[in-house]
Amino acid sequence: MSFARPFFATKPTAAGLQAAEIEALRPDVYCKAGDYTLEKLDPGERGALQACGAKIEFMPFLPGFSTTALIARIKAAGEI
Repeated sequence: MSFARPFFATKPTAAGLQAAEIEALRPDVYCKAGDYTLEKLDPGERGALQACGAKIEFMPFLPGFSTTALIARIKAAGEI
């Protein structure tokens, strides 16, 4: 792996930006959480991945390893 980039698509306009980044980066492998499926991917995101030939992988869900929970713990800790 030469590059890892987290994507945080939380706004309706983020999907277009995400597709543009995918097109620019042209990943070989693209990983999403196990609660996603091909059908649940944003159509622009999925189209960009298919256009560049990326292998789409869905990582298994691991109890206790939630990104949302991690972010909440970081916010609760306050500033350092």
